Amino acid sequence: SRYGDPCVYAGFELASRSMHLGEIAVFEIDQPLLEASVAEFYKKDGGIARVAGLPNFRHHIEDRKLNLLAQELPEWELELESKKQRTVRAELELCSIDLFDDLSPQRTGEYLLRIADPGRFGRKLVHGLKVEANFRVSGALSGMALYRVDNAVWVLGQEGQNTPVERPGMETVWIPACVGQVFQDACRSMPLLYPGARLEARLQN
Repeated sequence: SRYGDPCVYAGFELASRSMHLGEIAVFEIDQPLLEASVAEFYKKDGGIARVAGLPNFRHHIEDRKLNLLAQELPEWELELESKKQRTVRAELELCSIDLFDDLSPQRTGEYLLRIADPGRFGRKLVHGLKVEANFRVSGALSGMALYRVDNAVWVLGQEGQNTPVERPGMETVWIPACVGQVFQDACRSMPLLYPGARLEARLQN
């Protein structure tokens, strides 16, 4: 996730800002900083946090405490369904810190780009050059691959369509337009990209 990401629990972001790389720490996070902090975003997006990969941290008060309350209050006053746990204890590990360029028009973080590796030697990668590449479109939170292609061959600048059939029996694959957009924007940030380059982009629709 990224700082200020509206699809990640605010409590996770606040906790991670206080951590060092590789650190494992336990935090007590208040409920309003968990699901409530992303509910509006997912409502507008037509989904829910759990479908996107965020865990469900809504728990009820443990039975032992409820039993003690039941001895002092009648059931109609106890309202068991409303007795939700106020805070959640979460153990977090800061595994990595990656720096991205914010290319969104208003610097809102909706489009982030990172050149993980500019490549090594060989012919400079330019528009119109035939390339063979691997790419993967993944879920922002779970990291699960939504669409993946290995060893795809196409001409840079001809994305948003199927790869051409160069020999009988050859299968074609779809090259998303966003793949070409990411490459073009990476070239503006670092004009010298070579074979072996690795690019990573975070897009928010």
